[in-house]
Amino acid sequence: MLDKILKKQIDENKIFHAYIFEGANSLVQDQYKEFAKELYGKETNIDINNLVELIEAENENISIEQIRDLNRKVFNKPSKLKYNLYVIKDAHFMRTEAQNAMLKTLEDLPSYSIIILLTNNRYKLLDTIISRCQLITLEGQSGIDLNSELSKNTIHLLKEALSNKYYFINKEKNLLKELSNNKSDFLNLLSKIFIDAKFTDNNTIENIEYKNLLKRLDNFLISEIEEVLIKIEKIRRLLDIKINFQLAIEDLFLTIIKINKKVEKRKSIK
Repeated sequence: MLDKILKKQIDENKIFHAYIFEGANSLVQDQYKEFAKELYGKETNIDINNLVELIEAENENISIEQIRDLNRKVFNKPSKLKYNLYVIKDAHFMRTEAQNAMLKTLEDLPSYSIIILLTNNRYKLLDTIISRCQLITLEGQSGIDLNSELSKNTIHLLKEALSNKYYFINKEKNLLKELSNNKSDFLNLLSKIFIDAKFTDNNTIENIEYKNLLKRLDNFLISEIEEVLIKIEKIRRLLDIKINFQLAIEDLFLTIIKINKKVEKRKSIK
């Protein structure tokens, strides 16, 4: 089944042009095929395997030559279909030089090309690659260490925001500053939490604190979750230029508070 966020993006014609699908090998492969079927389904009956260009590792290595070849191909306009779709299987087998070679291309992808990186762990990719892609995690709590300081601090801040405490931003300035030293991981974790809130079975989660947090966030509408995710993506895309990361995160938490106030108002009316 196609991930709900991806389905919504296709239905609303708001497709990103660079994705990371993270999860077990079978899950991410099934997902890109479902994505391709949904993307092309209304346009053609041709076998999906003939529409997707798959880049695969040789001896656990995706070479810089393979990526340079891809960089050239993405600028070839499709002759019949609306999109070219390129899938990099086991993207974590790209060595540093290969990942660096595709950075500029990810930043300047034409509107008619989509690249999907498949991996079992996004942390095997460069932060600069992650920051240019939308992350779709396909396993319950994959990638989250709930015992880490980062997770504990992030969950603490979200709980404060969901208590509608505007003043917590001033109170926690030092913590926000500390988190700004770990920008990419912090943003990835925030995205994962909001995605889990809507698309993870709560019964599979053992950590009580995390489970309760997701229950509260599940009251957000899909459109409200998407608003937060889009805001996180915008911050992520600005990481390579000089922005005030702390101010951007403060603004993000203010947005979460405002949405939560709407949620509470809806619940009170019921």
